[in-house]
Amino acid sequence: MTEEAASIPLFPLTAHVLPGGRLPLRIFEPRYLKMVTDSLSNQTYFGMCMLNSGPDRQSVSIHPIGTLVEIIDFMSLDGGLLGIIVEGIQRFRILDFTPDKDDLYWGDVSLLPNWCQHKAPNNDPVINKLASLYHKCPELGELYPTHHLDDISWVCQRWLEILPITAKEKQSLLNMDSHVYTHHYLLKLLSENET
Repeated sequence: MTEEAASIPLFPLTAHVLPGGRLPLRIFEPRYLKMVTDSLSNQTYFGMCMLNSGPDRQSVSIHPIGTLVEIIDFMSLDGGLLGIIVEGIQRFRILDFTPDKDDLYWGDVSLLPNWCQHKAPNNDPVINKLASLYHKCPELGELYPTHHLDDISWVCQRWLEILPITAKEKQSLLNMDSHVYTHHYLLKLLSENET
């Protein structure tokens, strides 16, 4: 996929995955089952994006920054559900979106550069806390064959995936060209929680 605008199927959720991240999903709605089947059959990507839940629950609103994902594993789950694991590939900005006849949203998107890898500072509390979290909650860490704790950009993105902050705050940080603002945000958050 080039950096020019392209049309891709969208999977809006309250959860989000970023480049290099992994997310297990349970698929049961027919429109998403079809999307996943098409993605597996044609070896194509789809877009994960964040729902913008406003006061009007009747209309769908989606935040503009999303992630192109690929399916890296799938399995049958109890109750006839399909389980998949997706991995984030590339950030994008949604320019426009519309539903098709199956009520699956398609987005016209423009690819954004991913945050560059950046060597992690020594003894960084943001890294230490994530390593500790992976130890305490192995189900999070087990998604990754390798923990790239030497890359502060990778670490910051994993925090953004799991932190219970508003979608608006996440989008504000994701809109930045690098991990720097997120790193400062996380350092401040950890400092405030220690006092």
